[in-house]
Amino acid sequence: MNNEEFLQLVEKVYAFHTRRAPGIPIAIEMVNRALEKLGEVKKLCAIAETRVCLSDAIQYVAGCTIGNGDLTVLEPLGRFAMTLYDRKTGKGVRIFVDQNKIDKEKYSELYKFFRRERSKEVKNFGPERKISNAEVVKEFIDCGRDIFSIQDVIVLNTEKPPILDCGICEKCGESFTKHKADDRLCLYCSGELAYYR
Repeated sequence: MNNEEFLQLVEKVYAFHTRRAPGIPIAIEMVNRALEKLGEVKKLCAIAETRVCLSDAIQYVAGCTIGNGDLTVLEPLGRFAMTLYDRKTGKGVRIFVDQNKIDKEKYSELYKFFRRERSKEVKNFGPERKISNAEVVKEFIDCGRDIFSIQDVIVLNTEKPPILDCGICEKCGESFTKHKADDRLCLYCSGELAYYR
């Protein structure tokens, strides 16, 4: 994919993501490289090791979504890395940003971006952030979009998450997913997962 085609795709994923985050172009390139290395598979699935930009690029470009059960997000890992794999065989490729491939002097803003070392003004979402984000993307393009390493992997658990039974909550009367066969209250009404009042 040449730079023009790549940047057209970036604009589409920016719209999907709703922000012009510099992680989007980087994530798109990761997905494209993983797809190319993996080749044709019967049932494509993905694992994102962070919830930030990477998961949206996977959903848009690869079609693996949280909703269809083909994307798992391992947020606690917090690494800007992902795996695409064949659910039938478990064979996959893991791609990650290789910090050794980012020249600190030549690509200083990209270097600082992945170390969360950008200035206080950038971190506080001031106008400097927009400038820094554009520079991160420019440096990524300038380095040939080549800051990754790829590993062949076998995914250990390739099973699709089960579809759980549902019940009607005895308190609120809404349909809810039962985590145990004898659940009578939804997690909200039981007080286990109250996120609004």
